[in-house]
Amino acid sequence: MRLMVENKRSPLDRCLSNPCKNGGTCENEDNGFTCTCGPSWIGDTCETNNNCHDDPCKNGGTCENEDNGFTCTCGPSWIGDTCETYNNCHDDPCKNGGTCENEDSGFTCTCGPSWIGNTCE
Repeated sequence: MRLMVENKRSPLDRCLSNPCKNGGTCENEDNGFTCTCGPSWIGDTCETNNNCHDDPCKNGGTCENEDNGFTCTCGPSWIGDTCETYNNCHDDPCKNGGTCENEDSGFTCTCGPSWIGNTCE
């Protein structure tokens, strides 16, 4: 009696060690694996909290994820941590070197010497 053993390689299950963190799902690929992360997580293995998930930046601001939170980059007409405040000074309304200070209901110009008026004319 002769026993013949066939030497076949079984595909390597790279997901067996559960490499995807924080509830991410793993899918085997030819040269590794891919993690599909939940909405609050990003990174190759879903290891980084996605602080931008809820779109915290208002009025068209762009969110940049950071380790301990996020930073919003606001458009020219908006200011504030989440671009929530309209920037009444964005058009430089103060003339002749006056300094504009944004206020809830408008702006105030601080004029240099020899200039007066709401916009330092």
